[in-house]
Amino acid sequence: MNKNKFLIYCLQVLLGAGAMGLVSTSFVSCKEDVNSSNFSISSKQSMADFLATTDSLSDIKSILERVKLGSAEGASSIYSVVSARGVYTLFAPSNKAVRAYTKALIGTEDVSKLSDDQASLIAESCIIDNTGGAAYQSTSFPLNGTFDQATLNGRILACEERADLESSGATTYFVINGNARVSVIDKEVSNGYVHVVDAVIAPSSSRVTELLEQADNMAISQKLYEQTGLSALLVNERDSVYEREPHTTTHVNLSNYDQTQFTQASVQHRLKGYTIFVETDEVLQNWIGATIKRDDAGNITNWDSEVLPALTVKCKEAYPEATATDLKDPNNAVNKFLTYHVIEGRLAAGSFVRHYTEYNYQAGSDKQNPQQANFPVDVWDYYTTIDRRLVKISQASGGESDEKPYYINRITDHNYYINGTGKETTVIKRGAVISPTNGEKVNNAINGFYYPIDGVLLYDQSMRDALGSERMRFDLSTMLPEFYSNGLRSPRTPYTVFDGNYFDNITLNSSSTDILFLSDATSKTGGGWSDYQGDEFIFMGAYDFVLKLPPVPKDGQYEIRMGTSNNTLRGMAQIYFGDDKTNLNPIGLPLDMRLGGTDVSIGWVADVENDSATNAANDRSMRNQGYMKAPKYMTFPNTKNTFRASSGVLRRIITQAYMEADKTYYLRFKSALRTTSAQFFVDYFEIVPRSVYNGVTSEDIW
Repeated sequence: MNKNKFLIYCLQVLLGAGAMGLVSTSFVSCKEDVNSSNFSISSKQSMADFLATTDSLSDIKSILERVKLGSAEGASSIYSVVSARGVYTLFAPSNKAVRAYTKALIGTEDVSKLSDDQASLIAESCIIDNTGGAAYQSTSFPLNGTFDQATLNGRILACEERADLESSGATTYFVINGNARVSVIDKEVSNGYVHVVDAVIAPSSSRVTELLEQADNMAISQKLYEQTGLSALLVNERDSVYEREPHTTTHVNLSNYDQTQFTQASVQHRLKGYTIFVETDEVLQNWIGATIKRDDAGNITNWDSEVLPALTVKCKEAYPEATATDLKDPNNAVNKFLTYHVIEGRLAAGSFVRHYTEYNYQAGSDKQNPQQANFPVDVWDYYTTIDRRLVKISQASGGESDEKPYYINRITDHNYYINGTGKETTVIKRGAVISPTNGEKVNNAINGFYYPIDGVLLYDQSMRDALGSERMRFDLSTMLPEFYSNGLRSPRTPYTVFDGNYFDNITLNSSSTDILFLSDATSKTGGGWSDYQGDEFIFMGAYDFVLKLPPVPKDGQYEIRMGTSNNTLRGMAQIYFGDDKTNLNPIGLPLDMRLGGTDVSIGWVADVENDSATNAANDRSMRNQGYMKAPKYMTFPNTKNTFRASSGVLRRIITQAYMEADKTYYLRFKSALRTTSAQFFVDYFEIVPRSVYNGVTSEDIW
């Protein structure tokens, strides 16, 4: 541990972790930088010691001894790394599993005959560096989804709990990545947990559209991706130009108690990719009214005569403005249908939504592993497709024994009255249920995922009207595809540092802009920060940056807001808005985030119990000064205390403007102070149609 990191650690202990008093201490999961954040001495065996003393794991031990972390001269082996301090999760394949895999791969059980690449795939695919947080115990395994942190080679692993039908009792077991059954679970070692599996975990090296070709229940979609040319376009895997160079930067101590600067490695990997939602053949055949016919080789024999014509008719009904006849033309209705199914970025199922601060949610005693059983209200977020259209992904609420499916484009009314429950009331559009897996078929590709859906996904006028009639709340992390492509939103990763050129949707006008991501889960108990979904971005230095906004569903008047958490460590910024990123117009006076909500220029007044008229009048007074209270929907972790009752947690109304669905809009934030240590806090944005913020009925407080 270097001197600066130790100083930072000591400051955290003295000052306490939290948004108002911490230093960036990002421990980045990458091949060259491995977490060394454990300082206590343990009497338990290390992970390496456990492997060395377990005869049935000798083969994976020899592979870990052979494989180096990175290509630098003198790089350490993975085995030597897991003999030291750190926090790791190891899914260790048994000797039987390794030898069966090796036999099938190269024709011999001798693991020493594996090539370097083959050995690296095995080694790097079975270890997760938990980067300063907690290793995965079985109690934190997803029951039918994906882990939120990637393996050493950047792959996200799926996990499924299955019933043990061969057991006389009602027992279950876990399967990792579709085929590796966990046979020995929760072996605790000094630097993490080891789980023994009965098959080698070796994620597919196929691209996401290539995996579609291997799925026998998605023949129609396979044909569509081929004939529209999208298969040839969806090929990005990583930004090799970015990754060729090491990334370090100098940052100011966030606490403002000590202005010592220190150098911290930024994120080293910049993975790219795609997330595809796919109707099964059954769903599409029911929709178009045509059934595919196949020859003995499995080829569709009635594609041109029946299937494609019927599909084209349906697509033209949904997209009448798309008149091109060439399937490869973006203005072709079939092409338009397909591109709406593809999100830019690798979105693992475990990252569809984030449970942390929604109304009445109780994360549990370990905030780095928030419970995933009891959800009091729905949670959702919005994502942008590759052709800049909007999709909404939500998860239904429910108790421990209830099914809590993921939906795409579900539109509902909720009990958002002043003393309401926040629960869903009326379903306006059911949406389609998203399946995290495709049965036994692999859906986790080298550059993304595909997910089966049980309904047809359309962005027709009806869907655009529905999305364009609700308050759209975007966490900043979901506006940045690189963020979820690289698994950076895990609650187990408290601090992350970024180079200025890391995000496509953030453009820096000042090279001295520092970008840091912080999670409330700085420890198991957390810091109790007032952040939507438990995390935030901090911009520092002489910052000046431009943020690309998500698209609006339809033309109309919208209000743009941002969530703020004001305190004396913040600064002041001038905000700009427009559709020309190089020539944006200043909007109003600079935003001063140092002011408390009770300042006369903001006008926050605590709600009066059982006096809705007075509370509404106070809300109108705040709006007149460009502010709103935080939503009632958000509560402090493990409490029922709503953000609305906190004077430092606010919404700033940035502007009201006419926005068009086919235009791209931007916000620019430029520091209005000379100091480089004042923080600019960014959490979430709201884009709200006029029918909501100035409709017949007043906008709800949720």
